[in-house]
Amino acid sequence: MNKKELQLKINADLALISAEAPTERILELVVTPPTAEKKLERPAFNLAFVIDRSGSMSGGKLECVKQAVMNVVDLLEEKDRAALVVFDDEVQTLAEVGEMTPAFRKELKKTLAQIETGGSTNLVGGWARGCDEIAKHQLPEAINRCLLLTDGQANVGESDPEQLAIHTRELSRQGISTTTFGVGVGYNEELMEAMANAGSGNYYFIENPEQSKELFRQELAGLKQVTARAVEINLKLPTGFKPQVLSTWPTELKGHQLKITLGDMISGIERRVFVKLAVPPASKSDHPKIAGLVRGRANNGDLLEDSAETAFTPVDGTELVSAKPEMDILRGFALVYMADTSRDAVALKDRGEDDKAVKLLQDTLDKYRDLLDTKDVTRYEGILAQLKDEMSLADRKYHRESSRMISNYLKMPPDRYDRK
Repeated sequence: MNKKELQLKINADLALISAEAPTERILELVVTPPTAEKKLERPAFNLAFVIDRSGSMSGGKLECVKQAVMNVVDLLEEKDRAALVVFDDEVQTLAEVGEMTPAFRKELKKTLAQIETGGSTNLVGGWARGCDEIAKHQLPEAINRCLLLTDGQANVGESDPEQLAIHTRELSRQGISTTTFGVGVGYNEELMEAMANAGSGNYYFIENPEQSKELFRQELAGLKQVTARAVEINLKLPTGFKPQVLSTWPTELKGHQLKITLGDMISGIERRVFVKLAVPPASKSDHPKIAGLVRGRANNGDLLEDSAETAFTPVDGTELVSAKPEMDILRGFALVYMADTSRDAVALKDRGEDDKAVKLLQDTLDKYRDLLDTKDVTRYEGILAQLKDEMSLADRKYHRESSRMISNYLKMPPDRYDRK
């Protein structure tokens, strides 16, 4: 295994399918990024801090966010660049992209300190301005990212999550990613999560403003370890195979070609993407094959790619029933499927469809209980209890954030996972 290369593995829960009836198979796509070399410098950052200064950010929220951004500014190096944009009903660029010289750093912090709360929430206008600032000075070998912080609902301009996801995804393909920070409990988590997913960035729920400092540090630490940019998996599927990609990865299916966008990848953190396949019966003389290609870019712009494939053997029903699947793959699939289902159940609860929410999560938990760890069963039983009774806005947002991290197979800090 060459740790300097981007690598792809395609595993299946079972290499057999039915020659007589439709079959369900689980694919596990494992993508491993290059390992960061200690002697290599991290890439430069080209960041836009986009801060909500609407009236609802009063009461300490804005001050904590300003201090968190100042802490990040102190951690940046002279090779980095940053811009500062604020928004309420109007959008203002308080600092255009500038190199992090001592003088610029001092001026940026002074400008941050002077931000005060204002009126409504033109969230999308602020985000778009931040992306424009990055684009003006986009560096091919830098990490170009917009960091959006808000506590509210977009009530000025475009606010449809699907439309915004389209714009965010297009910018991501151009090398400008988006990370969103939802502050407090009043923001639109569907919108913030959709923008982060499509923008190949992260989504954080800041329940208490004091958390913003640590989450910003977490984001910066991740950016320092990026070793593969704009990573995408392309799968060529056999005729009749119908895929369902778990989790929130942006996907695109055209004919037999399935594209899954992973975005930037961090050294030491592999991605495990699960795909549930509906497979038609096949002749025993046939061996349907899935071919995969993963591509990305190194920090110096070089192309990174790897390929892999897996094939299936059609058998009769008796042989299929007696075969033993790969339990590790099924356990990973169950963990991600439960995370996806819990997010859907919370969304139903938000719409007042409590009975549907409870049934959906209960049925899924009953089906996959034996594949889950005890701590995960306990977690979902706790969510079920809340679905049957009352679930606070904070709990709903926490469950959405934690489910996304679990389903994207990211490590969560214990104090975020084991919510009290």
